[in-house]
Amino acid sequence: LPICWGDAGDPSVICTYPDATSPPSSGLTYTTLVNQTGGVRAQICDGSNAWAPFFDSVAQAVVQASAIECTIAIPPPPMGEELDFAKVNVQLVSGNDEEIIPNVGGEQGCGDGEGWYYDDLNAPMNVVLCPASCDHAQELAGPNQPGKVEVLFGCATIVQ
Repeated sequence: LPICWGDAGDPSVICTYPDATSPPSSGLTYTTLVNQTGGVRAQICDGSNAWAPFFDSVAQAVVQASAIECTIAIPPPPMGEELDFAKVNVQLVSGNDEEIIPNVGGEQGCGDGEGWYYDDLNAPMNVVLCPASCDHAQELAGPNQPGKVEVLFGCATIVQ
């Protein structure tokens, strides 16, 4: 994540040295990079008061960037083929471990258990993980453990 402090367009983020002088510029290249990539900015010239909020922001940005989506768009089938919604499965993957989670028929079927369902049974556009499966997927995601959700097509749906 790019890190910098303000620019002329954001007067709330400024830098003043202890002797009341300021640097010649705010680093426009870095400010632009932060704005384009959703990076973290901080008033690093505020001394020790700046660092705790800055590192909290960095940690939050890392968590957000590594989160796994729990609503997955169903891609269109290849040209000339039709999608059979009775032949869709969802699996959680972490490293070499793969875990198929069952279809629970609808949101009401989630309860406290693992599972997934279609956002609309009549015209599905998305596969939605139940809260327990979403939480499980988030546990699989991390900087050293790139977990993911895969939607598989072609085999009979495993149901709960």
